Amino acid sequence: MKKIILFGDSIAAGLYQGEVVHALDHALSTTLNALGQADFKIINLGKRGDSTTSSLERLSQLPQDERTADYVVLNVGVNDAINQRDNQEAYRKNLEQLINFFKHSQVILIGPSYIDEKIKTQTIPEILVEYTQIAKEVADKNKVSFIDFYHYEKSFEDPTLYLQDDGLHPSKLGYHLLGALIAQCIQQKEQK
Repeated sequence: MKKIILFGDSIAAGLYQGEVVHALDHALSTTLNALGQADFKIINLGKRGDSTTSSLERLSQLPQDERTADYVVLNVGVNDAINQRDNQEAYRKNLEQLINFFKHSQVILIGPSYIDEKIKTQTIPEILVEYTQIAKEVADKNKVSFIDFYHYEKSFEDPTLYLQDDGLHPSKLGYHLLGALIAQCIQQKEQK
């Protein structure tokens, strides 16, 4: 059985209606099964409130069996973009260190997600776009897969449908979309 590690913030953890319910695990597993890719074990190492800095600090605490997997999905950065706005270079370096830590796995980096700035008023859309671009550059430089979740959400007429009432975390539909994007990426890698 192949192993997928979901590592990062509350979106990786699958926060829904204020509780960690592993919504992303479920969406990813359901889509992988539908694609005929059922032989996966998902380990969720998401943590509410994590930034790239706090994620790096957690790495040394990981048991040996959680330091490598067939696939590692890194979903961290939205907290950097909304809480540490002028931290672009640290964000870049932190992402590179996270990718390097999991270098023996196939890494899939998820860019920061769309945030409804009417609800999360501290959000600056241009900063989200900038952090997304940094994540894409880091993924390209390190030759890992990149999913521009912000772009996918913004491509819909009403991207708020993909968010919970808090304006930040994915709705059920949002988790389904993210799970499908990750599953598609994994399926493409499995077919090579």
